[in-house]
Amino acid sequence: MSRVMATVFQTMLVFLEKYPNKLVYFKGSDESGVRTRLYRILITREIEQALKLFDIYGQLSSSSYEQFTPDRPYITFIFQLKR
Repeated sequence: MSRVMATVFQTMLVFLEKYPNKLVYFKGSDESGVRTRLYRILITREIEQALKLFDIYGQLSSSSYEQFTPDRPYITFIFQLKR
């Protein structure tokens, strides 16, 4: 899974370098939230490296976003290339 996420982060970087004003939004595809929790764990594990390249936000509800903080129950994640 770590290799897959490393590939996802590299792909996001390539995309955002080509389209620097865009955002990358993602969430788990399962109803139970297990995949979303797994994404949060993987982002947390790689947070130091990820924050060098991206601004990362988490969505808590339909209208509530915040800067990513580990161990928060986010429903989606948003990545933006650091400027």
